[in-house]
Amino acid sequence: AVILLSVGAMLFHELGHLMLFVICRLPLPHFSPVGTGLRLFPRVPLLPRQELFICLGGPLFNFIASVLLFRFGGDFGATGGALHLLYGLFNLLPLADTDGERALRLLLIFFLAEKGGSVCALLSHSLLVLLFFSSLFLFYLTGYGLCTLFFSLFCYFSPQEGSRAICEEL
Repeated sequence: AVILLSVGAMLFHELGHLMLFVICRLPLPHFSPVGTGLRLFPRVPLLPRQELFICLGGPLFNFIASVLLFRFGGDFGATGGALHLLYGLFNLLPLADTDGERALRLLLIFFLAEKGGSVCALLSHSLLVLLFFSSLFLFYLTGYGLCTLFFSLFCYFSPQEGSRAICEEL
């Protein structure tokens, strides 16, 4: 049941992105699986504010679903609400190719111009390295945290939208 609820949270998240494409009156994007989930590729270039609006739509839909499930879902809703909440929060972290990383990149480019993308890539990589070493330390102390350790390695070495090249320019 938890696996189905997790897949439901992921699909509802992507539905949030799609709904905002419709609200912005943009053509529906292409879907492609990536290392951390699904990725939407717009058919037309987006303005920065449109991209920011759309990338925050997925976590927003997860938060709305979380509130509704906690409020009206009973015991089933508590588990589903927690999964939606965690999935929305995870996607706001500036790691790999998450919505949080894209939103942070857009905001930093707005405020720091050319250096914004480099700062975002450096921050994202630094957080992944911190996650790796903290999960390694947790595994050393308790024997737990191996999944987080492999997840951080997976995110770090998964292909990303040129952030390695940007990071090497610094």
